[in-house]
Amino acid sequence: MGDDEIRDVFSLLGKPLEIRPVLTSWSRRQREYQDKIKTGDIFGVAEVLRELCLIRGGKELSYGEKKVLEHARRLLVKEIALSQGSAEDLVAARVDGTYM
Repeated sequence: MGDDEIRDVFSLLGKPLEIRPVLTSWSRRQREYQDKIKTGDIFGVAEVLRELCLIRGGKELSYGEKKVLEHARRLLVKEIALSQGSAEDLVAARVDGTYM
């Protein structure tokens, strides 16, 4: 990832998401989230993280939702840290500060 892509990821994380009603079941959303994560597209991972954080603001996340959120967060932090040559804890603090 280049600096421009990293900047775009943080922009995506900080961008307000239109609140949409959660009409689909958790199993369907989980499948969609896992599909986005499996593609390896860092922007898809960031979208999953952002959406789960939005949901978390309105209700308590289930165990499965928490696991997917942490997985997406961990992948995003590792990718950015490797790309920038930064420590993961510094990147994690920046990521957390952007979407929380």
